[in-house]
Amino acid sequence: MTGVLGRASAPDDEPYDSVAAVYRVDVPGDLPEGTLLRLHWTGDAARAYVGERLVADQFFAGRPWDLAPDRLPPGEPVLLKLLPPAAGAKVFAPGEAPVGVAEVRRAEWVTRRRWTLGRT
Repeated sequence: MTGVLGRASAPDDEPYDSVAAVYRVDVPGDLPEGTLLRLHWTGDAARAYVGERLVADQFFAGRPWDLAPDRLPPGEPVLLKLLPPAAGAKVFAPGEAPVGVAEVRRAEWVTRRRWTLGRT
């Protein structure tokens, strides 16, 4: 997609409804506090929905995408829509995805823990 002055821009809604790879992730109702949904994915751009509500979006940068628990209501599935990179797109991303490929390669629940240390 190109925006004003031919610069790369975020895709409109239509491609997410017509050409996106779609994945569903079920969110357990008993996640420990501080748990993130970590997605190892490839593509160009992605969106996460709970029901009809857009809760997060991301552009591919070669790193995992972490979704915070406050965006994921317990017991409600998350619908992921990923767009593939277009042939000839003038956008650089580290670890570029193959043209035409949009996929979640791995999804995992990651629990962050925090400890407070004191001096004795």
